[in-house]
Amino acid sequence: MLRYSFIFALICVSACTTPEFQPAVMEPTVLSMMECEEPRPQMCTMIYDPVCGATKNGLRKTYASDCTACSDGNVTGFEKGACP
Repeated sequence: MLRYSFIFALICVSACTTPEFQPAVMEPTVLSMMECEEPRPQMCTMIYDPVCGATKNGLRKTYASDCTACSDGNVTGFEKGACP
């Protein structure tokens, strides 16, 4: 009986954790990543709408826009907003 009480108490305590104490996931979800289309743009407007570009070697860099990100041949995809 003591064993079941301990298991029940453990379940109750684990259910009460708040999101602040859970580790943050830094990897973007697959759904939020947009792929760069071919052919790549040769010229882009000077619009500033930052995106976070992911390169072939896994690095991330903030670009001024999706067009400037995809004009870089090393970028495989991007997501809206600046990189963290």
